[in-house]
Amino acid sequence: MKNTNELIYDEFVIAVFDIDRFGQIAKGKNPKEIFDFLYEFNSIFKETVLPANPIAIIPQGDTVIAAFPKTEIDNAAAYLLKAKTLCENFIKESGYSCSVSAAVHFGEAAIGKAFKNGANSFQILGNEVNSAFLLLRIPYYGRLTVSPVFFRKLNGESRKLFKKYTPPIVYTL
Repeated sequence: MKNTNELIYDEFVIAVFDIDRFGQIAKGKNPKEIFDFLYEFNSIFKETVLPANPIAIIPQGDTVIAAFPKTEIDNAAAYLLKAKTLCENFIKESGYSCSVSAAVHFGEAAIGKAFKNGANSFQILGNEVNSAFLLLRIPYYGRLTVSPVFFRKLNGESRKLFKKYTPPIVYTL
């Protein structure tokens, strides 16, 4: 792991969680109510994945981006699955029928402070982070989708947690 200027550059497990149809939850609520809801959602996510030793957990509205060390691949898979279930249970118990779309990928990223001085804000950047975001809607809302790169890194037991999805062939102009 390369660590310079408060920047960590390495290969990571990169996860993205996004609340589907969040507008249904936010509609008619004031900013404090929305904040309180997301605060609880983010807290559930964080507490659930802590055993997988996340390097960074960055909430961005109704989305959470997290990075885990490459040595925690199998733990990350198990705890991310658990987090999805617990986060969806919280949404349901709060009276909403929204699900969580999640994507997990493995690859290079840079994690570091977003500013030189002052605010303690972090970011996770890199093409592999973008790849994780692209997986969010494959095959459709409400799934936890893992990339082939991430899947190949899992041990045999962890692979059994997932099933292969072969998308239908489509033609476009």
